[in-house]
Amino acid sequence: MKIKIFTFVKPSLTATQFSHKIARFVSEQLDVPITHDDSIASEDLDLLIIVAGGVPFCQHLPALAKAVLRSEHVVYCTNDYATTKLPSAYNRGRSPYRAAFRLRNKRGLHQPRIWSTIEGNDDYVNWNALAWQPEFTWSSKNPGRLFYYGSWRKRRLPSFDLFFKNPKIPTWIANNSGRFEERYPKCNHVRLPVTGMIQLMSEYGAGLYIEDPKSHAEFHSPACRFYEMLSAGLPIAFHSPCVGMLEEAGYTIPKRHIVSNANDLRNFMKQRIRIAKEQTEWHERHHSDEVIAQFDRAYWRIQCQ
Repeated sequence: MKIKIFTFVKPSLTATQFSHKIARFVSEQLDVPITHDDSIASEDLDLLIIVAGGVPFCQHLPALAKAVLRSEHVVYCTNDYATTKLPSAYNRGRSPYRAAFRLRNKRGLHQPRIWSTIEGNDDYVNWNALAWQPEFTWSSKNPGRLFYYGSWRKRRLPSFDLFFKNPKIPTWIANNSGRFEERYPKCNHVRLPVTGMIQLMSEYGAGLYIEDPKSHAEFHSPACRFYEMLSAGLPIAFHSPCVGMLEEAGYTIPKRHIVSNANDLRNFMKQRIRIAKEQTEWHERHHSDEVIAQFDRAYWRIQCQ
């Protein structure tokens, strides 16, 4: 098959956007280089794979639109329902990129397929598990400091307020938006590092896992930060509404690992050494192999069309 992989921004080994890691994985699995410029439209393709992330910064959308129309199959890879979505076959957008998907539909070409972390899309691929890089550098001698990091999203504010408005234990938040500092002055704040995230979090006493309410309503893979905290060996405190999704993903969460508010974190921190040992059970799971198997299955389905 003649295949090209397109990213909306230039590939980078140091950028923090997870889309770069997804693109590198796809490139390695298919032994196909990553394209991010007008050369994407240089020839007819059997398969065009588009990796979501960074659409507003892309200067090559007209060329990508041509590639969409010159490809027998189109696949869109995404690990976040909050990122820019694939244009529908009936969108009314005026840009050449959006119009290309309307034209695909009018010409009777294969409908684009979505490979995502959301069950119910065309193919389920747990891209987030690519964050699994086991180092296990956490030490039980670490001070009892709580660590949290994640995107600033308004729909997460009720959950954030529960833990950060009046923290009951020393709490550190890593984020580069500046909004956490404004809303939660009683917490400590650090910048997200470009590299060494797993090493950074391994220096804390425990990590907090919070998700969007939308993730509680429909199955979505555990977030990247779950696999990163797990890679560090950091004991993870799970906000109670997340438990159903995590158990659906195959992780049994004991009650002592679950917290509902800042007060619960006091008791969790006291038990963190025991909890860290219990969570080592998840270290034995073949996270990376699962992603490869899911990807291979999705790719096989394309070949069978």
